[in-house]
Amino acid sequence: MGQGQSYFTEEEIQDLEDCTFLSRTQINRARKNFLKYRQTSDGQKMRKEDFLKIPELQHNPFAPRIAEVFSDDGSGDLSYEDFLDFVSIFSSEVIYSFVFLKIHYVYYLTYV
Repeated sequence: MGQGQSYFTEEEIQDLEDCTFLSRTQINRARKNFLKYRQTSDGQKMRKEDFLKIPELQHNPFAPRIAEVFSDDGSGDLSYEDFLDFVSIFSSEVIYSFVFLKIHYVYYLTYV
């Protein structure tokens, strides 16, 4: 269909589209980037150190805190689902009625 390789079944991709602000193409691109940047990580998670090497985050002073906020255990090590949450929340696809989610994460990045 011209969409490229999918890492997910049709049902999984539909669930991810329903739970994020991302399209099928964006979800697959996020998976590709997740696998690319977790090169030195063990297991299924991207270590915080690997997250901080993503070019778009290298000069962001909030990057370490972003990793901690989006990791399920607060360590900064991200599962694919954690990484997908990060990509989704900071996506330009977030519609106006969900802007409060961005505000929620910005609060956590700066005050908690």
